[in-house]
Amino acid sequence: MTYSSLQQRIYDNKVGRGFNVTDVDKEIILMTEEFGELNDAYIRWRGSEDGSHEKMVDAVGDLQVYNLGLASMFGWNADDVVNQDLKLPPPKIIRPSIEIPPQISDYLPFAGRELGRIANAYKKSNKESVDRINRREEFRAAIGNLMGYCSEMFDVLKVEELSVLKQIVQNNETRTHDGQI
Repeated sequence: MTYSSLQQRIYDNKVGRGFNVTDVDKEIILMTEEFGELNDAYIRWRGSEDGSHEKMVDAVGDLQVYNLGLASMFGWNADDVVNQDLKLPPPKIIRPSIEIPPQISDYLPFAGRELGRIANAYKKSNKESVDRINRREEFRAAIGNLMGYCSEMFDVLKVEELSVLKQIVQNNETRTHDGQI
């Protein structure tokens, strides 16, 4: 996985459009909103509403874009931050011969925990701008874990992560309204 070129485009777009590139707390709020959208899309998908799969893909993508943006704000290369060695949910075993692979619902608590850890790191920090904030290693670990879970959710949703992220970044670069990503 190579995030670095997308990461730079995300950061450049934020700067070019005058979006936040210094306040971690603002990014946490926006990430929490995206996590809520992911859960809402999951609830709708469970109710078999049309378009819910695409909304889950979009919400996971937006969450990952925020992860990449935060990594840029901290000055980190996202390819070095992402945790690809996560402890993942095991398959469910119905009978010894039947396993159900992990589902999106299996990842939601893990992603929520990491988002909570990002918020907790901020709560316990000195609450300075990103260039002066402390507890950087806690942020780095939680962002890296959340990135890893988002990557796994793309696999579960059976979509190619980089393609989705490239499309979101392109849409953000060309949109005419004042979105925040």
